[in-house]
Amino acid sequence: MKSRVFRALIQSMLVAAVPVTLQAGCGTCTRTDASLITEGTSLRLRGAAWACEPFCGVGAQVCTVIIKGQNPLALDCDGQPPAMSLPSDVSIALLNEDCLELCDSPAVGCAVSNEDTRYPGQLVRRCSTHYSCPQQFGAVEGRRPADVQFADYSAEQEVGAFFAEVYQLEAAAIAAFSILADELRAHGAPAALIAAAERAEADEVRHTQMAAALARRFSAQISEPNVGRHSPRPLHAIALENAIEGCVREAYGAFVASWQGEYADDARVRAIMSRVARDEIQHAELAFAIDAWILPLLSEAERAQVQTARAQAFRELMAQCQQPPSASLQAVAGLPPVAAAQAFLQAHAQLAC
Repeated sequence: MKSRVFRALIQSMLVAAVPVTLQAGCGTCTRTDASLITEGTSLRLRGAAWACEPFCGVGAQVCTVIIKGQNPLALDCDGQPPAMSLPSDVSIALLNEDCLELCDSPAVGCAVSNEDTRYPGQLVRRCSTHYSCPQQFGAVEGRRPADVQFADYSAEQEVGAFFAEVYQLEAAAIAAFSILADELRAHGAPAALIAAAERAEADEVRHTQMAAALARRFSAQISEPNVGRHSPRPLHAIALENAIEGCVREAYGAFVASWQGEYADDARVRAIMSRVARDEIQHAELAFAIDAWILPLLSEAERAQVQTARAQAFRELMAQCQQPPSASLQAVAGLPPVAAAQAFLQAHAQLAC
């Protein structure tokens, strides 16, 4: 998407200013828990292809992760030893179908790792599960990294709770852009994209400070999210995340922040969100630029998967607009009415990245 088209879309929505009741909803969060591999564990589980490639070679389709208690991990690359030895800080994601054997309960993702700071130098299992987010306000500011756990927070009123949620998203986005810059650098991306990701990281530092100020203004106590970092992922994984978190969610976040900066009753909220909106528009434009650079480097099948993920992200955001919030969230926090939010998403989905 061209930047001028995106900016014109946001401006047209602000001018329209449809004054109807907002609806929003909570989303689904992912919690990743780490626990030690027990001494009696003996498993042979399938590794995810993208996690095996650095050790088994590009194009490797089958690899088996051999787990024997706290012994060092071993890897079977379709009957062959790995092309390179496993580093001391290795983390290998497994196929989701094999997570039930590793984890105590059904998991949506899992990995075996010895890089967890809670268990330094020891082999751990990392099991991810979905749960209904404690946040109920549908905030979308900030790019979410792949491995993030949001913490509980306390608030005396809903507006404070909303900005406590915004704080966690902005704090997580600091790490997300740091990871993005590192991954772009690892894949030889243009210097302009890397520099823009680094600027976005600095923007998010400011955003967390402003969100913290608003949360405290409305009697909320903020909490820090926990973000995991791993080795650079393949281009396909980066493209999928960028389509969801950047082209869809950050673009929508830029619209929401723009609306708040224009229509929030509280003058302090308007001033802060106006500043955040300018940065978030640039972050969305960065996502569009990354999308334009990365898609030609993918296979036809991978590009189709990115398009599918983008469409699903749009559907999920539309589905979030279900339950009407309190009058204070509409007035004081300045959230957009559901008609405007859905109109923006529908128009943006037509334009796409």
